[in-house]
Amino acid sequence: MKNKNLLRDNLEKTHKCHINIAISGTCIRQPFTISCMLKFICMLNARSAGKEIYISVTEEERQY
Repeated sequence: MKNKNLLRDNLEKTHKCHINIAISGTCIRQPFTISCMLKFICMLNARSAGKEIYISVTEEERQY
């Protein structure tokens, strides 16, 4: 049973990596991708409301 869960986890990670490659051209950690997407959505929402927004990138995010 443990091997089955391990295989499923590996397949999910591989699937997420393929999605990241399709979106960003690189295979990066999923939390970083989600963080970037949320910041981008926030910027789009602010722009549509006619406001400026400043988003900072953490040192950990810069390393990827």
